[in-house]
Amino acid sequence: MKIKVIQFQKNINDLRKDLIDYDYINNPYYDHINNPYKNFKYFENKGYPISEEYERRILNEQAKLDRIEGFLMFANRYLLVNFGRASYSEGFEFFKGNSLDYLLEKKTEEPYNLPVIYYESELKEFIEKLLNEQEKQNYYADMLAGLIKAIFLRDITSVQRIKTFYYDCFVIEYENSFYSLCKYWTS
Repeated sequence: MKIKVIQFQKNINDLRKDLIDYDYINNPYYDHINNPYKNFKYFENKGYPISEEYERRILNEQAKLDRIEGFLMFANRYLLVNFGRASYSEGFEFFKGNSLDYLLEKKTEEPYNLPVIYYESELKEFIEKLLNEQEKQNYYADMLAGLIKAIFLRDITSVQRIKTFYYDCFVIEYENSFYSLCKYWTS
């Protein structure tokens, strides 16, 4: 019995040490060890079982997509009220698809690949460029980027930018699907 207790304490200490060593310790969105999306990789690597509740609430991709959609409803209204004009407005759209055919047939420039290792900072910068108001720009960009990054629990395959006449898209390929955050303009 005493050996089991010692082994348990050793495992708990290892768990604490691993969680403290997160790369995202200074990122306020990730809130250190309280981020359930980042904890998933740790649990998976250590072989810990995933509870049904965790699966339903944290790993549910549709719930994540719904949160992004809800945020974009707010963000697009914010952009329209603060920066829209009678004949011109800009906004964001996010969608998941199995192919890029629609965007590629309408492209105005050749798509270009971005290094996967820098996708998080590139995504945030992409969002910030549309959010012109400096005071709230970083906060809203962090929130939207965090909601999007929560989808990708494992390594992503590729990142690219595709531009069409109306869209400038940041496309992430992940597990045989394409997730596109697009800036659009209308007149």
